Amino acid sequence: MNRDEAPSFNLGIDPPLLTTQDISDIEELDELVKKSKDQFQTPQPKKSLENQKELEEKVVTWATLPKGENEFETIFKLTGDMFLEAMRYQFQSMTPKTYIDIQVITIMCHILNKEQNERFEKFVYCVPPEIMVRMFEKHGQSWMDIQNNRPHGIASLVNHEEYMVYLDKKKLLTHRFIFAPILFSEHWWLYVLDVEKIDFFVLDSKNIVSPSHERSSLNRFASNILDQLRIWAGAPSIFDQGSCSLLPRYVNIPGQPNETDCGVFVMK
Repeated sequence: MNRDEAPSFNLGIDPPLLTTQDISDIEELDELVKKSKDQFQTPQPKKSLENQKELEEKVVTWATLPKGENEFETIFKLTGDMFLEAMRYQFQSMTPKTYIDIQVITIMCHILNKEQNERFEKFVYCVPPEIMVRMFEKHGQSWMDIQNNRPHGIASLVNHEEYMVYLDKKKLLTHRFIFAPILFSEHWWLYVLDVEKIDFFVLDSKNIVSPSHERSSLNRFASNILDQLRIWAGAPSIFDQGSCSLLPRYVNIPGQPNETDCGVFVMK
């Protein structure tokens, strides 16, 4: 199936082609996928916006100096109830024709989770990608433990506690939508788990269906990892007895124009 033949799921891109009850669920997801900042920020005078844009351009220029110039200088620190920092080379990954560094997406997740608007305070929680990435790298296609016929647990990761301290237990328990960006085989895409409807989605700027059996297997593993995180936070499993994963639905979104913009689409 090519991109033009894919069914539209009404992400504000194409007219909806489906009329079933599923559409209303995905439209609700659509509303949460859309950007929130413009809806919740107080309008600013034109002059103020121009000054802000000029300042942003200066910051971007400073942060993404040509490679080789102070690449390992720490230029960003996120403090508060957690501490994160990023070096210049990681922000340089946001320049054209470059794969976005995992630390940039991690910082984005933490900032979004602290947004003071209804969307992120009540409905959407963004899981930083580190845990999912490490689980994919460690287990991949062998994510079922043959000794007990169950998926490998997060505890199988060395020093997994170091990743867990960056998670918000309360939001894992209370928020309906869990967003989980993932980087694997030099490609970024986004998982969305609807806890209320027990539904699972993939937003992938390169694929409109699962590109391989191996990816389908990883998709199922991803749903199990997110369920494990919620169980760790104190929630019951979303799976019935005898089940341990979900097969996601791919959402038709615009395609990336090159091989490297997948991280940009995840950030959007």
